[in-house]
Amino acid sequence: MALADPGTLFVKPGGTSTECSQANPCDLQTALVQAQDGDAIYLAGGTYAGTGAAVITLTKSITLYGGWDGSPSGPVVRDPDAHPSVLDGEGARRVVYITGTIAPVLDGLVVTNGNAAGLGGYSTYDAGGGIYVSQAEALIANCTIVSNTVPGGIGGGIFLVASNARLENNLIISNTATWGGGIRVISGSPLIRRNRFHGNQASFGGGLYLMWSHATVEDNVFQGNEANDGGAIYLSADTSTIAGNHIVGNRANYGGGIGLNSGTYLIISGNVILSNTADIRGGGIIIRNNDTRLYNNVIARNETEGEGAGVYVRNAFPVFLHNTIVQNTGGDGAGIHVGVGASAALTNTIIVSHTVGITVTAGSTATLQATLWGRGWLG
Repeated sequence: MALADPGTLFVKPGGTSTECSQANPCDLQTALVQAQDGDAIYLAGGTYAGTGAAVITLTKSITLYGGWDGSPSGPVVRDPDAHPSVLDGEGARRVVYITGTIAPVLDGLVVTNGNAAGLGGYSTYDAGGGIYVSQAEALIANCTIVSNTVPGGIGGGIFLVASNARLENNLIISNTATWGGGIRVISGSPLIRRNRFHGNQASFGGGLYLMWSHATVEDNVFQGNEANDGGAIYLSADTSTIAGNHIVGNRANYGGGIGLNSGTYLIISGNVILSNTADIRGGGIIIRNNDTRLYNNVIARNETEGEGAGVYVRNAFPVFLHNTIVQNTGGDGAGIHVGVGASAALTNTIIVSHTVGITVTAGSTATLQATLWGRGWLG
């Protein structure tokens, strides 16, 4: 059997060669068997399906590049937009399964129609409809993760457990689960940066759900995601940093933009939390059972039918520093509602254009220093 050239393999849908060369591509499964740690596989444009529990299973530190134009000779040209390489779960299986202490790379692929129903993955739960990562330090970049699901499970688009994965420049669109429609993270210290989350749905964490992790979530866009709690992002028992994100136009019953529920030291910094809606509490953010630090955020034009048009706090001790809270509307009309068992500390904060700047429930406290108040329009 002819072997592929060392280091680089080429595949196309329906490839029949065993060379896996540029001139004679093989099929994807053949290349996965032949590839060794450090090798790269170039996928020609087209659709790749599979059998069994996953379209592809990765247990080696290899790189998969999508968007190859399929040219049999000359320079290797990639254009994932013009030549999309689609990994299709056909609604019958996971798309990508990654496990072990490895460092694979997925770059420029479309991951779609994954369904992890009945496949397990974490405790008693099904997990990871599109991509499942356990332990691996995977890099997932420039990919489109679209229309994957885990009915009644966790991580519709991507599931990470005990992983320090890096997720960068991906589109995460229209994925569904009960916990973490777009992505669910349990433990580990992943980096989630410069991704776009749109139209994902879950009961908790429409776009992203973090638990027991020390993740860095920065410079992402969350828009049009929906959940019962945490329309864009939901955090539980977590110590992550949420920084520099645009969280716009998401919806939930609790926490239209962000839902926080326990955690020892959460940092919410430099985000724009705009035009989110909560039907019950916390149009922009709901904070419960933690001591979150909120620095330099803009929380504006969010709305609720209940309490805390901008922010709702309950049984928590948040610290607000250099935040701008403006033009949040509906319900009690409060920029911040400090509910039962809560104590909020605000320093150098702008709170303007609300029916009520701050509402404090009897027995709770709000400590203010250098706060700018106003009823008029700002900006």
